[in-house]
Amino acid sequence: MSIQDWGAVGELLGSLAVLITLIYLSLQVRQAREFAVRESESHLADQMADHIYHYVENPDLGRIVELANTDHHPLRFSTNIG
Repeated sequence: MSIQDWGAVGELLGSLAVLITLIYLSLQVRQAREFAVRESESHLADQMADHIYHYVENPDLGRIVELANTDHHPLRFSTNIG
């Protein structure tokens, strides 16, 4: 084999290494994105559970929120919620 043949083999191996690296990196990016989505969903679920806990812990809070959502006038401290 001549030096040109060895150069062609080296170039082919280098190209193959680049292709394998690109495939590996694309898989890593996909996994990182899926992990970020799962983490975001988990965080959202934790926040929702925290809000629900506050409603359960303080039943008046639910009435205040319902009143605020149905009456478009600002709530006043003198508003009777009971």
